[in-house]
Formats: sequence, structure tokens, C-alpha cells
Amino acid sequence: MLLGAFLTIAALVALYWKFGEKFRQAVLGYDIVVDVTVTAMFLIMFAGTISGMMIAILAGLIVSILLLIGKSLGTSRTVRISRNGFEWEVKHGLLHKLFTART
Repeated sequence: MLLGAFLTIAALVALYWKFGEKFRQAVLGYDIVVDVTVTAMFLIMFAGTISGMMIAILAGLIVSILLLIGKSLGTSRTVRISRNGFEWEVKHGLLHKLFTART
């Protein structure tokens, strides 16, 4: 059951890394929407058996943890409405702050 959850997450992470940097940052920017959507998708995909539902719940938990870690460490982007239209609002995480810190 745990192996099934990790294999599902491995496939999702491999798909995630195929997209561009702006998309990956947008996923981290809208982490709550992505988390709820992916968990609901897993619950629908694995519905029917108890072991399938446990795989879906564990995979959703792992996605939540990975998004939390990714958002705190990486750079995230959200869309902000301004006078000039839509703009990306960039928020840098801990890794960016560590590597760009001046000593």
C-alpha cells in the first residue's frame, strides 16, 4: 500500500519536472488549490476498494508534505492584478535567501 502511494507520487513528480520553471513556481504559489485538486483526483482514481482509498489518502498526504517543503524552500509565483493588467508576484523561499545572502 505504501509502495503504491510512493509510485503514484513518483509519477506525479516526474510529470511536474517536465514543465517549465514558471509553471512549477505557479504550482507552489497556488499550493492549496493544487493539493485539494490532486487529492480529490487520487480519491476518484483509486475509489472502489479500501486499499485503493488508503493509497489515495497516503498519496494526498505525501503531496501535501512535498508542497509544504517546496513552498518554504523554493520560489513561488502568484498572479496579481495591477493597473497594467496581470503581473507575477514572486516570493522567494529559504534556499534563495541562503544562496543570495551577502556576507
